[in-house]
Amino acid sequence: MNILSIKNAWTYRLLMITTLALSLCLLNACEDESGTNNTSCSVTISDFELSTKTFAAGDEITGSVVIRDNVGLDDFVLRDIAKIYLSEDDVFSSNDTEITAFSSAPTSSGNETTVTMDIQFPFSLGNSGSKYLLAHISSRPCGDGTTIPTDTYAVAVTVE
Repeated sequence: MNILSIKNAWTYRLLMITTLALSLCLLNACEDESGTNNTSCSVTISDFELSTKTFAAGDEITGSVVIRDNVGLDDFVLRDIAKIYLSEDDVFSSNDTEITAFSSAPTSSGNETTVTMDIQFPFSLGNSGSKYLLAHISSRPCGDGTTIPTDTYAVAVTVE
């Protein structure tokens, strides 16, 4: 065996290892645990509960968001996929204010995952009165070339 064939063998091995590593990183995000492709990637919010629906600036409340998905997202992604916003109406827009929410480890049952979070309101919330808290999932690419659509769940609240 000459030195050229040894170099080529190592180059081939390195290429194969790199290809394997990349394929593991780029697995289809819409494959369920059985390995079959889903025809549509879906992540939706099926419920949004709050410990209280009346609060003031600077308060902290507890909330839970129930997320249903057929994508097979892991707990780390599900824990942070829904963001909380304070809104004047029940429709998500760029004018809504994102609220800090610290999530704990999610609990799963079938294709539903409940994420419990501590929602901390800033000391300036604008005008008091009727508003909405929105749990919002932004659209994102799915591994099968489709897009997971946005989803929003609104809860009417009162700011004191």
